[in-house]
Amino acid sequence: MIANVRTGRGLVQLSLVFVMFLAACGPAATAAPAAAPTAEPFKIALIVAGELADGSWNQFQYESMEEIKKTPGIQVSYSENVDIPDFERVAGDYCRQGYNLIIAHTFDFQEPALKVAPNCPDTKIAVQGAWQFADNVAGLTVWPCEGGYLAGVLGGLMTKTNKLGLIGGFTYAPTQVCFHEAFKQGAKSVNPDVEIAETWTGTWYDVAIGYEAANAMIDGDADFIAISLSGPGFGAIDAAKDHNAKGGNKVYVVGAFVDMNSRAPDTVITSTLWLTTQPTLKLIDIIRAGQFEGKNYEFFIADGSTDLAPYHELEGEIPQEVRDRVDQVRQDIIEGKIKVPLITEAPSS
Repeated sequence: MIANVRTGRGLVQLSLVFVMFLAACGPAATAAPAAAPTAEPFKIALIVAGELADGSWNQFQYESMEEIKKTPGIQVSYSENVDIPDFERVAGDYCRQGYNLIIAHTFDFQEPALKVAPNCPDTKIAVQGAWQFADNVAGLTVWPCEGGYLAGVLGGLMTKTNKLGLIGGFTYAPTQVCFHEAFKQGAKSVNPDVEIAETWTGTWYDVAIGYEAANAMIDGDADFIAISLSGPGFGAIDAAKDHNAKGGNKVYVVGAFVDMNSRAPDTVITSTLWLTTQPTLKLIDIIRAGQFEGKNYEFFIADGSTDLAPYHELEGEIPQEVRDRVDQVRQDIIEGKIKVPLITEAPSS
């Protein structure tokens, strides 16, 4: 018993002694569990030769990376306007920072990627459209052929003159060739009487050449033109837009890489999309599983690599039976009922 405690201060002191006595006699406190180690993020760097938001070639990969970085555990970085001679320095910096994957978004980066690769063996490098590889250097190819076939089906069904047009850059680019040849096959599969004019501009950038090429096709009564690049492709869109502004027989254009409808909403009926979100996520899974190889990783429409963009406000100008036919062909391709040949060499003229 505790007695004869006369002051409040003495009571407090005695109570503290009693509490300490009980704590000493009680069971030992359980230590707080240590925090679980945080998993390191999977780090990806995208290196492009121009601007990321170029409305074309770089944009489709950039948009995919913006989607990918929403995935928990994935960190994304960008380097734009990187010249070919500077690729080794930029890629080397990412290697030293422990990046798991570098996406080199043009086959022009292939040679410098092979040079820097031995210095960063723990980093994988995927070069868009590459054909030379190393242990940690692979190709990343999203084939637009099946998207081109769908665009051809649309063109073959929409044309009123039975004359279509194709505008590309260089016949040495396999992805462009496959798009052109698939477009031709798609158009003829639904309209055997269609005629297709084709122009290879010999440039990636000259808008004026594309404008002139499209005007020549329009003068020859073409009313549906597909492009497989920007630069001259932008010129083709502008030529068709200017033609449509004058009235007369309407000319539609199919954009390339990304949805180009905003450039000419009354002219760009759809675009052949290049999609790399799902292909890149599959490549990440391959790396995480330790199964990465120095080879070309190829992706098709069933892998989510290509499709047609929405028709936007021009949907009302496309008959329902045409839209249904395009949708059915898409499904038949995915299910393997329609095989779109992968043609990478332009036929001799």
